[in-house]
Amino acid sequence: MNRRTALQATGVALVGGLAGCTALGTRSDTTPPTDSPTDSPTDSPPDPDATVSVGPGGDLVFTPGTDEPLRVETGATVAFQWGSDAHNIVVDSKPDGADWGGTPGGAGDLYDAGYRYVHTFDVPGRYEYVCAPHETAGMVGTLVVGQTPTPDPSPTPVEDPTVTVGPGGDLVFSPAHVTVETGTTVTWRWESDSHNVAVDSQPDGADWQGTDGDRTTTYDDDHVYEHTFDVAGRYEYVCVPHESVGMTGTVTVVDAE
Repeated sequence: MNRRTALQATGVALVGGLAGCTALGTRSDTTPPTDSPTDSPTDSPPDPDATVSVGPGGDLVFTPGTDEPLRVETGATVAFQWGSDAHNIVVDSKPDGADWGGTPGGAGDLYDAGYRYVHTFDVPGRYEYVCAPHETAGMVGTLVVGQTPTPDPSPTPVEDPTVTVGPGGDLVFSPAHVTVETGTTVTWRWESDSHNVAVDSQPDGADWQGTDGDRTTTYDDDHVYEHTFDVAGRYEYVCVPHESVGMTGTVTVVDAE
């Protein structure tokens, strides 16, 4: 069980012990709020490649990040811009070797509208983070670095496709991209151990949950999983233990008519 799961289970909103961000001018740079009494930064943060709104309009979300992951290239600089008061960024999980510590001060320090926090992401993989006081209300975010989805190369729908999971021990879904019509059942068949199918994004109104259990639950050789897709649109999914090495897939669903 990771920290996000534990907090959601207990309803506790605040946690401690997470390291804050380093001083301005290093890899994790911050610009204080306009009313902050702290000293002005000596170095300007780099221009961002992407911006995340924190609590826009008072909504308890990260945009993008909560409803769908933000995807950036390795080495991208992301700016987090506060749109309302009393929020922070606490890192829930990150790839091995990543140094992201979230906003300065840890889970107990909050920042208000106008605050801006910037970090450059040099390690590819999946990052999950939360606003500590509003995590139980669903203010959680996901950022994926260095894994921009590849367009589906096969736009022609296929009937009753089977996706092989980890064929020959390779950390891939094969095929990684399938196109089907609404009402089609897709089958995933495991050919090696310790994989799962976790939904990363899906169209509005879709109810795909991926393999049973949470994102840490995995399955071994000979496991079979099926899902019938009734809502048209693009679905993105990953094998959580191996996402950082590129084990991702997509299903594109088109209307049968």
